[in-house]
Amino acid sequence: MLVKRILFNLLIFILIVLAPWPLYSAVIIAGLFLFNKFGESFAWVVVIQLLYGTNTIPSSEFYYFVWMMVLLVVSLGVKRVIRFYD
Repeated sequence: MLVKRILFNLLIFILIVLAPWPLYSAVIIAGLFLFNKFGESFAWVVVIQLLYGTNTIPSSEFYYFVWMMVLLVVSLGVKRVIRFYD
């Protein structure tokens, strides 16, 4: 399972560098449902913000960061309801 998780994180890194934002955002959210305690998702959102964000706070990138964090927290809540782990 650890090898799958490492490969999935490598895939996310490659997508962040090469793919548009809807694709890597969808893959990060899918990781929340595929893996138990996928805490790397928050780190990936921070990496995305550091790479592609701007210096000004009231920008669309800041709103992306806030909404992505909100979506990650909501996804974790939904996952607890619909997915059970051993």
